[in-house]
Amino acid sequence: ETVCTKFRSQLTKLMENLGETRSRYIRCIKPNTLKKPLLMQHLSTIEQLRCAGVVAAVTISRSAFPNRLEHEILLDRFKSLFNIHHHSLSADASSKDTLKEVEELLTPALQPLEVRKDGEVAKAFVIGKTRTYFRAGALEYLEAERLKGLSNWATQIQRIIRGFVVHTKYHRFRKGTIRIQSIVRRNIAVERF
Repeated sequence: ETVCTKFRSQLTKLMENLGETRSRYIRCIKPNTLKKPLLMQHLSTIEQLRCAGVVAAVTISRSAFPNRLEHEILLDRFKSLFNIHHHSLSADASSKDTLKEVEELLTPALQPLEVRKDGEVAKAFVIGKTRTYFRAGALEYLEAERLKGLSNWATQIQRIIRGFVVHTKYHRFRKGTIRIQSIVRRNIAVERF
C-alpha cells in the first residue's frame, strides 16, 4: 500500500463521516495581528468577517426582517399591554394555539405600521414555526408602547400608594388630635369640678 492510497482511503472515510453528520462551520476570527490578549483591531476583524461572507449574510437577513423573537418570549413580554390572556404551553397545548395567540396579539398592536401596496396589506410581522419576525421599526414600536403602558401602570401604583400614605397619616393625626382634645377637656373639667 502506497502513501497515496492510504491518504485516499483515509480521505474517503473522512468524507463518509462528514456526510453522515450534520456539520456546522465555525469561522475563527483573529482579533489582532499581534496575537496579544485584550487587543482588538477593528479594521482587521471587519475585513475577516467581510471575506468570510458574514457581513453580507447579516446584511441580507437584516434587510427585510431585522428583529425576531420566539413566540413564548413575545407573548410573555407584550401580552399584558393588549389584554391577551396567554396560557403557558402545557403538554396538551398545541403550537397552533400559540400561533393564534401571537396573531391575535400582534395584528391590532401593529396595525398602525401596516403598509398598503397595490391593494394588498403588508403586515409589519411574519409568524414562523417558532419565531416571529418583525420588519424594521415594528419591534421598536412595540417596545415603546410597552414602556408607555408600564409608565401608566407605575403612575397608577404610585397614586394608590401615595393616597394610602396620606390617608394613614391623616387618620393618625386625627386620632392624635382627638386624644389631645380629650385630655385637655378632661383637665378643664377636673379644674372646674
